[in-house]
Amino acid sequence: MMPGQTMAMADDTLEFAGNMAIAAHVAPGAVLKDMAKNSEMVAKYGKDGGKNMAMMAVAAKKVGIEMRTMGDMASGLLDFENSIEAQMEAS
Repeated sequence: MMPGQTMAMADDTLEFAGNMAIAAHVAPGAVLKDMAKNSEMVAKYGKDGGKNMAMMAVAAKKVGIEMRTMGDMASGLLDFENSIEAQMEAS
């Protein structure tokens, strides 16, 4: 459960994640397990009751990777973008 979230909201997020997984033809249990394994990331970046993180978990499973890997990839892209920006400013 995310900070400030009621039990009903948490149940709604779990149902949403399961339905998204089924629609994407990935195992709902694998999606929920990945979300639980990365609960710190879900708590830190979760919006709309964590539904954005449920979509991320489903997308990660769809391409065969873990949420953490996808998050690391996104961070790397941001670091690359910031590096380019810093180089442009230094020129």
